[in-house]
Amino acid sequence: NEVTTGIPVAPQYFPKNVIMNKSKNISIDDVLKKGTKPLSVDVFRSMMKEEDVLVIDCRTKTDFVNAHIPGSLFFGLNGSFALWVGTLIKKIDQKIILVTNQGKEKEAVTRLARTGYDNSLGYLKGGIEAWKEKGLETTKIQSIEAKQLEKELKENNSLIDLRKPNEYNTESVKGAINFPLDYIHENIENYSSENKYYIHCQSGYRSVIASSILLANGISNIVDIAGGFNLIKENTDLKLTDFNCPSNSNKN
Repeated sequence: NEVTTGIPVAPQYFPKNVIMNKSKNISIDDVLKKGTKPLSVDVFRSMMKEEDVLVIDCRTKTDFVNAHIPGSLFFGLNGSFALWVGTLIKKIDQKIILVTNQGKEKEAVTRLARTGYDNSLGYLKGGIEAWKEKGLETTKIQSIEAKQLEKELKENNSLIDLRKPNEYNTESVKGAINFPLDYIHENIENYSSENKYYIHCQSGYRSVIASSILLANGISNIVDIAGGFNLIKENTDLKLTDFNCPSNSNKN
């Protein structure tokens, strides 16, 4: 009990991977050939309109925050990419098209395949710049520094802590609501269009994932806190809960 207390439920893709490992699978060469196919902007746009195709943007969180294709989801290669793809994309055979930095398409397809997602259909040739050159719309995530949060946070606004329960229970901003990223799909119905939400994780990677999912689901009244709880704690005077040793918070 001591060893297993606090360990979260295994990601939903684990049992699906077990089934795949017992079956005959597509060769990695075939997966890479299909997934690294360059797609023109026009073809990419056409594929986006298909109901069962998902756009994943694998660039850095800063790149995504500053400009991304509306409806695309952020899973940056420079973070816990495989973990969050596997946790949040429910269909293991999901059709995926990619936006990457130049030269990163093979890495993206390979890392998806290692997690069991073999159905990449190609990447946007020329990346986000090619999209912009066509005069097509991009969107930004509203993101502020922790210091600004201290000025803006008011009683009629909500601060959402996206970290895992053991992180939240160890130390958090007083009054923050814990909606772990792992369960964002289940918690979407708890967001109201009448409220404004400031969201943060530990360092800023998870909150950009959450922002992309919320925006894709029509929830636009959100503000990402750059740098997450690390910078809230370091750079603001917001009141925090008493520190609780992680070995104890796992039991709460």
